[in-house]
Amino acid sequence: MVKNLLIVSLMAFSLLLGACDVGPNPREILNKSHDAMREVQSYRFSGEIEMKTPDGVIGGRQSGEWAAPDQLYLKLEPLGEFAGQVLETVVIDRRLFTREPASSEGEEAWQEMIPFPEGFAAFNPRPESYLAIADLENLELRDNVAVNGTATFQITGERKEIRTLPERFPERPEGDEVKYITRYTWLIAKEDYRLVRYIAQQTIGPATHGTTMEFYDYNQPVTIAMPEITVE
Repeated sequence: MVKNLLIVSLMAFSLLLGACDVGPNPREILNKSHDAMREVQSYRFSGEIEMKTPDGVIGGRQSGEWAAPDQLYLKLEPLGEFAGQVLETVVIDRRLFTREPASSEGEEAWQEMIPFPEGFAAFNPRPESYLAIADLENLELRDNVAVNGTATFQITGERKEIRTLPERFPERPEGDEVKYITRYTWLIAKEDYRLVRYIAQQTIGPATHGTTMEFYDYNQPVTIAMPEITVE
């Protein structure tokens, strides 16, 4: 279950994208934010994830940092039954490394997942990916929403699609296809159009997955080192 939470957290990155009659247009604001985020060279983030299935609920806190062109450090701290079992992940130069919780024998060493997992082949935590979501419906805008003293635009929208369920999906309904409904909320700084907060709530058959992320420290120095692999 702990590894499943790690996968949920990573894939959460790849969930990673109406108009008003008067005032700002929500789609134009999303486009401006996308363009602004493309210029970002680094950022830090923190937030929470939660997945509910017929078998129960797993969730946790996540934090980390990203630097161009493709460097990511992710720390996942599960809650509840798995509290204290910190998981760490590094993605760098299209190589994926993980370090699992420490055992009674001491700290676990970094391990590389070889080959790079097929499911992560399109994984890209670039900051603009949180806004590059196609086929959005029901876009709505709330102006002047303050987040930690920052004036933001709040935009909500949703995306509906039909997908084939993976074989391992719990409690598969009759047939292999199910409707995915993802509801998004973006809070975008009015001053520079950078993303301040991102929320995604996805319904997948009998399961729901939610993620909330806060973004900060844009273009601040970030160093993500290649993990040292112990060769036995």
